[in-house]
Amino acid sequence: MSNIHFLQTETKTILDSDTQVVYINGQNLANKNAFYDAISMGLQLPTYFGRNLDALADVLYDLESIQAKYTLILITHWELCLLEDIAFKNELLDVFRSSENEYLDFIFI
Repeated sequence: MSNIHFLQTETKTILDSDTQVVYINGQNLANKNAFYDAISMGLQLPTYFGRNLDALADVLYDLESIQAKYTLILITHWELCLLEDIAFKNELLDVFRSSENEYLDFIFI
């Protein structure tokens, strides 16, 4: 199961050398299209990625395209993220929480 961490301040973390860190600045993500652009770029998803929550859940479950053993998705300014679509933000958090990938973690700062 994936782990989700909410941190109050930015921290420095020592990461395994086999960890891919996907950094997303939530301050720049006003809506779901901006989020899908950022996650697609960060995870280097193919152009045919479905850009919906079901497709994202599938990708997070099976990160075969990523060469690293572990993946850490770090989203800064989470409180400012997706302010134009709070319902989507809550659904997205549900997808993150239900991810069954033990090699995937999320940090929200």
